[in-house]
Amino acid sequence: MKKIVDELDLLIEHNTWLEHFMNVQIENGWIDFEREISKIVQEFEEVLKINNDIFKEDKGENSWNQLLTLRQNNMFRRLGIELSENIEKDVKEKKEKRLKDLNRLIRCLEIYLSYYIINVGAEKTLPDIDQLPSIDKVLSFNYTNTFERLYGNRFPAEIDYIHGKADISKNIHTNNMVLGIDEYLKGEERNENIEFIAFKKFYQRIHKETGCLYKNWVTEIRADNDVLNKENVKQHKLFIFGHSLDITDGDVLRDLILNDNVQTVIFYK
Repeated sequence: MKKIVDELDLLIEHNTWLEHFMNVQIENGWIDFEREISKIVQEFEEVLKINNDIFKEDKGENSWNQLLTLRQNNMFRRLGIELSENIEKDVKEKKEKRLKDLNRLIRCLEIYLSYYIINVGAEKTLPDIDQLPSIDKVLSFNYTNTFERLYGNRFPAEIDYIHGKADISKNIHTNNMVLGIDEYLKGEERNENIEFIAFKKFYQRIHKETGCLYKNWVTEIRADNDVLNKENVKQHKLFIFGHSLDITDGDVLRDLILNDNVQTVIFYK
């Protein structure tokens, strides 16, 4: 226990994300955390854009006058950006600190889920799930093994932990939990601007090698629909439990829902 507490103490010390979340209002749970991260990352992006726009043509006194007018800008103050000759360097340093602290925060979450939540986790199953005739595949956006533990005997399904799986035996370097944001850039800028790519979910999934089993399932679903005789198309049922359906997971959800031979049922409370 002491080892875990000591690790947590180090992870939370001067963590910029924890300090940020302490000073904002979280109303809708997990969605708000992801949106706050996205907001901060996009503000860093905006600071770089402002800096580039100001100095693109004029590097003289006029540029500095424009920068000085930004001294009262809440965004600059909130990010702790200094109005100096090297804003780009300041942003890079702040970005690296935010990324390091995000990884520290993710490890905090892993310890919390692995040590505390799993040990006092839910024991009752949901009738809505129990009454389903069969489940052969599970795409879990959670970090814990709740489905395996509660329903594994009844439904020995293939499970894809798309956001990784909490494991107390891992550390900040081997942790494979994904906690990031959706892609907010448009068009060609998606491929050209990779300054903040490490904060984005799709990149973290690749970098942390969480696996994409669901991609194989999508291929099977589409293959079943690609037949000459449409009367023989195999139909699939998709059941969604406990998911906010927020845009941050939109790329994955679209792959599954937007198929002619998929009937989607959403359970909600």
